[in-house]
Amino acid sequence: NYSWNCGVEGPVRKKKVLELRARQLRNAMLMLFLSQGTPVLLAGDEFGNSQNGNNNAYCQDNETSWLNWNLNKWDQDLLAFVKHLIAFRRAHPVFHMEQEPRVMDYLACGHPDISYHGVNAWQPEFENFRRQFGILYWGAYAKRPDGSDDANFYVAYNMHWEPHMFGLPHLPKGAKWRVICNTGDPDAADLLTDGTGKVPKNQMMLAVPPRGIVILESFAENS
Repeated sequence: NYSWNCGVEGPVRKKKVLELRARQLRNAMLMLFLSQGTPVLLAGDEFGNSQNGNNNAYCQDNETSWLNWNLNKWDQDLLAFVKHLIAFRRAHPVFHMEQEPRVMDYLACGHPDISYHGVNAWQPEFENFRRQFGILYWGAYAKRPDGSDDANFYVAYNMHWEPHMFGLPHLPKGAKWRVICNTGDPDAADLLTDGTGKVPKNQMMLAVPPRGIVILESFAENS
């Protein structure tokens, strides 16, 4: 199994370990729900049920496989995050397009439907030792129910234990990026869907914390 205990095995009270585990759970949920395919959750994943590390407890009718519905605050926070993430995915068809992305500009709009990036924009790094990756979703390829284009999104993944700077793809004139989620920042880890995301001062570079995922949404400057 490719698993990691975040430095301590089993239950722990260390704040840093608990914060890292919570961050990694949010990272996993984001990677799942921002994927184009159908997200699949095992009951209990939405509030961090770990089965004490047992991933094959189907034959155990005991505390290992039972779900504890008496959620503490930590569990409730993750559950709320997953609920917001489900609503976010449903609201933005760019994350579940009707056809498989082609990674090309077949609408002749100046951008492919999906494009891949490294720490430098438009320069993806696919080496097996890389732990950083960026994906640009172009909203013109996905229509909302009212027929309007979806927003553009840039998702920066930094699974390294060190921070990294990401070069951001340019937006059309009059549009800017705003951060709507940053799992590496406890104050910005929740998914913002009300247009209140923080606008980076530098629209060309983005600092992504260690083991963090940052979601940027485009918006019109005068909106």
